[in-house]
Amino acid sequence: MRPYTGSRELVLALQPSARGLACVLFEGPQSPVYLRMKDMRGRQKLALTFEEVSELITNFEPEIVVLENVLAMKDRQLTRRKRLQRMITAYAEGRGLDVYAYTRADIRACFADTGAVTRYEIAQVIAGRIHAFDELPPKRKRWTSDHRRMFLFDAAALAQTYFARDEYFRSAL
Repeated sequence: MRPYTGSRELVLALQPSARGLACVLFEGPQSPVYLRMKDMRGRQKLALTFEEVSELITNFEPEIVVLENVLAMKDRQLTRRKRLQRMITAYAEGRGLDVYAYTRADIRACFADTGAVTRYEIAQVIAGRIHAFDELPPKRKRWTSDHRRMFLFDAAALAQTYFARDEYFRSAL
């Protein structure tokens, strides 16, 4: 594990969801250079998502891949996402990339000093910090599902957690 040194390094944050894949490529904490939300449907969704991730890694050649850590979760509905996380991790590490996986608790800890706790509050902080994310998705009502753009903010939150990890997690030790 090499700490973030402030130099330009490409960080690819990936957020798979039931709808597809959100990805954000950062050159630094405030510099997203690529944003994409791709819908994946059908029986081959796992294979299509992995194929998309491998193309992203091949095309952009990032040094770091950041994912949400779903392996520690006990939810049986996450079986495919756990498998996908293992596949992405093995592929990226096989190409010599560093892979970091953060839990939702890690992300909340990263944004704790801002007072943001919920996904939407974290998205508001990101929108305030990074110009490319200034268009917030509508706030979710209890009876609706998340707007698809929210997954881009989740990917950005993972990247921000990576960039801030030394500062925030050193105090937690």
